[in-house]
Amino acid sequence: MEALNRNKTWIITDLPPDRKSIGSKWVYRIKYKSNSEIERYKARLVAKDDIVVTGNNLAEIEKFKTFLKTKFMIKDLGRLKYFLEFEILPNGSGVCMNQRKYCLELQNDYGMLRCKPIGTPIEPNMNVEFLSQYMHSPLQSHFNLAFRILRYLKRAPGKGINIVKSNNFSLCAYSDSDYAKCKLNRKFVTGYLVYFCDSLVSWKSKKQATVLRSSAEAEYRAMTSTASLQLVANPVFHERTKHFEVDVHYIREKVATGIIQTIKVGSAVQLAYILTKGLSVSQHEQLVKQLGLLDLFSSCCVAVDLKAVLVAVDLVLIKL
Repeated sequence: MEALNRNKTWIITDLPPDRKSIGSKWVYRIKYKSNSEIERYKARLVAKDDIVVTGNNLAEIEKFKTFLKTKFMIKDLGRLKYFLEFEILPNGSGVCMNQRKYCLELQNDYGMLRCKPIGTPIEPNMNVEFLSQYMHSPLQSHFNLAFRILRYLKRAPGKGINIVKSNNFSLCAYSDSDYAKCKLNRKFVTGYLVYFCDSLVSWKSKKQATVLRSSAEAEYRAMTSTASLQLVANPVFHERTKHFEVDVHYIREKVATGIIQTIKVGSAVQLAYILTKGLSVSQHEQLVKQLGLLDLFSSCCVAVDLKAVLVAVDLVLIKL
């Protein structure tokens, strides 16, 4: 309350006669470490107030934090460890963002800590939007799919996004469309992944709001097939595509100016497939590996870390 008053969060005024006052509410919770030990007890208002400060200049970061302390009552929690259910783990190449603790909590809540792992989140050729579009009125089939996803997470709950240090200052995107995938209304599904400096920074899978009349139109929107690449590169074909929405041709202008370069991607390396369609176990594992995901809790990574520790011990013994 002292911090709220100091920051002039509100002003005291008379309540209008046709309005009712809203009381404040404190939320009490326990914050746990990754090994389930209690880290500290927390009490706060409902509003979320955590922020992350990052950069490549430590002096400027300290300067910015000092400035924030002059304006707000803040507490420096040190190196980032948890944020929005993500665990941030440093490694030799950068940091790994994972949700291992959240996955284990879900499996514990539904009694699936000892369930049998499975290789893919959904069955091959299944609609990736099948589960999310029935969240408000799920049937038994949707619950079965949700439990299948928990079985998939059981296989590697600690696998996360590896943000690497890189001098490759470039932007690369993969996109794909699955024409008339939804069996209920034949709307198409699009998916894309964006890499910046060799790290995955953005991704999305979405069932579009309109029904398209051709696969070429759907693929043009997602910039995937050879036909769509020819449409973008050659204005002669545009007479056949007048029914496309005008905003789609924005891409054509960027290609013409050289800002965007379109490249045909083979099925074996089309990473966006993982966001638009159900895949076989082998193809799914291959694409997940190419995504650049990392599991610091796997036996492989533990063995590497143990080897590094043994090397360090040998060096200390030699030095002594």
